[in-house]
Amino acid sequence: MTVAPKPTSRMGYPFNAKDGKAFADVQDAYAGLALADGGHFPLGNNGHFHGGIHFDRGTANVFSIEEG
Repeated sequence: MTVAPKPTSRMGYPFNAKDGKAFADVQDAYAGLALADGGHFPLGNNGHFHGGIHFDRGTANVFSIEEG
């Protein structure tokens, strides 16, 4: 017997915005990810696909990373 996963209606980012509130616009979150020092999603600094997401001092002014 296979148990189907329960659907969820809550999607969230790993961190809130710097003001402590959830991101209302996905473009604001993407703009913040582009500031990462070590590469950003979806392309890394070398221009190749980079599926990872970095949160570092470059993203600290956009994301509330101290709460993570």
